[in-house]
Amino acid sequence: MQVKPGHIETYSGLYVDPLDLAPADVRLEDIAQALSNTCRYTGHCKRFYSVAEHSVRVANRVADLGGDFTAERFALLHDASEAYLLDLPRPVKQQMPTYLDAEEQAQRAICAALLGGELLSEKSRKLIKQADNDLLVTEARVLMPSHGAGWGVPGEVIRFDRPGWEPLEAEAAFVGRALDLGVPMRYSAACPAKEVPA
Repeated sequence: MQVKPGHIETYSGLYVDPLDLAPADVRLEDIAQALSNTCRYTGHCKRFYSVAEHSVRVANRVADLGGDFTAERFALLHDASEAYLLDLPRPVKQQMPTYLDAEEQAQRAICAALLGGELLSEKSRKLIKQADNDLLVTEARVLMPSHGAGWGVPGEVIRFDRPGWEPLEAEAAFVGRALDLGVPMRYSAACPAKEVPA
């Protein structure tokens, strides 16, 4: 088989175009595998710390802050596009409008596939941002040489037990949390999801 230009092979063996991801391309196992092997902070942290571990911790923080079931689901998948597009540092992302467009499209496809077109309230969106910032501040304090000094990120330092899960542990935690939240393993054409508005 000839691979189409611009396509990548995923863990499950699918070939997908990361710049034009469709709901039918999405598999929870691909997301969990990729995120558990992707280090945050472009690898410049004191120990390996995966995007999958970060995502589980953000979902848990949303629950601690009183977020509802839907908010927890979106929180777990808030960086899921990075399974297809990689984790770029915030300052780099902000200078790359094409990347931001692809990231937004991938997130919409992932949400359509795995969250069935659920909508996120503005309150929940703010709660996820708060949880993400709380984790950013906490992670920086523990994992970065500067401890986050001068980063200017508003957030609260929270309890942060045993950071730096091994990839297999992070993958299992991510999938387990997803299944606990009712996230399906893959998109089903028999039950097509609605597009999630941008």
